[in-house]
Amino acid sequence: MVKSRVCSALILFLLCVFIITQSPISNTAQVLAFSKVPMGAGSPCPPPGATDFSNKLIPPSTTTASLPGHVVQPVLQGGAQLVRPLNPNLQLHLAFVFAIRNPTQFQDCLNAISDPSSPQYRRFLNTTELQPFLPTPGEKSSVFAFLAHEGLTVTNGPSPLVLDLAGNAQTVMSALGTRLGVYSYRNVTFFAPASDPQIPRISHH
Repeated sequence: MVKSRVCSALILFLLCVFIITQSPISNTAQVLAFSKVPMGAGSPCPPPGATDFSNKLIPPSTTTASLPGHVVQPVLQGGAQLVRPLNPNLQLHLAFVFAIRNPTQFQDCLNAISDPSSPQYRRFLNTTELQPFLPTPGEKSSVFAFLAHEGLTVTNGPSPLVLDLAGNAQTVMSALGTRLGVYSYRNVTFFAPASDPQIPRISHH
């Protein structure tokens, strides 16, 4: 399995991250989403507003941006030997994970909820109060539509931050602007991207 770390990029309104392994951020959001106790007055968490629930779609730009951090070190440094291109018909399953919006405020919320001396201690966010930290419905739909248009099967993942993706290797390479190969390194054979994925920027118009 290709291991890749979560990496934010200046794309999709700084909203999206692309990973293959599971994200700790998505776990955190999922736990908070199932919490039932509302935050009280004076909470460090911003209250949700109308824009947090906007259905406005966001068109992709004609320019692309790289999602750094997906090329494993043996490939990046040239130590791994390319054995062959990955079978283009191999079925792959990936996860597209949105970055937390308002990350500084999100961290402040977590700190307050986790601090026994805070009046917000264990006063967890419910699903509505979590919305300022999630992609808006329009933003999520825009990313969903782009990935589906590229030929990937897209479904909602286990967290509000996650879209599950499926498709053959050729479709993945075409959609993400990278090449996938089978490599050998220190008697270990694995497949990995030869370059970081590329995806269109999304801009307000």
